[in-house]
Amino acid sequence: MSGVTNGACNPAIKEKRMKMTGLIKILSVITIWLQSLSMPSMVQSFMSQAPHILVVASGSMAPNINQGDLILVQSRTSYNLGEVVSYYPPSSSTTLVTHRITEVNQKQNQVVFGLKGDSNASRDALEIPQSQILGKVVVRIPKVGFASLWLQTPAGVVTLVVIPLTIFIYEEVLELWRSVARLSK
Repeated sequence: MSGVTNGACNPAIKEKRMKMTGLIKILSVITIWLQSLSMPSMVQSFMSQAPHILVVASGSMAPNINQGDLILVQSRTSYNLGEVVSYYPPSSSTTLVTHRITEVNQKQNQVVFGLKGDSNASRDALEIPQSQILGKVVVRIPKVGFASLWLQTPAGVVTLVVIPLTIFIYEEVLELWRSVARLSK
């Protein structure tokens, strides 16, 4: 049994393990960060007044904002006609929609907004009160969000998690096998 322990204490093996462990940690941090891009409520809880980082999942704002673009959304005290905002539609408290303000109205002592996607033929059916608006789009970074969208697919999970983990386990089993083979000589 001591031969296996000595093999495990080999400096080359330790270095390889440290590199693989470091790689897995880095990939884990990247995965968590990219996943947080698509979870605005999680981002919101950590960064209450900082811009919210969102990934555009549809093409309703094309050609100005496209699917896969990364956008930064900043909360404001008021919003104006023509601004692009992200809001929670009445049917969802977790999904966000990003559209342009096409109307500003006063109803029952509150400001409500008519909104429309730039590539949509008609305005959104419901007016949205200011309380449902997360904020105004202040920055757009084209195509950067595709990585986050892709990581939510089975292929993305396999590529970023399963394959590196499989390689790590394979190398550990191979090294253990070599250590056992050295002991039997």
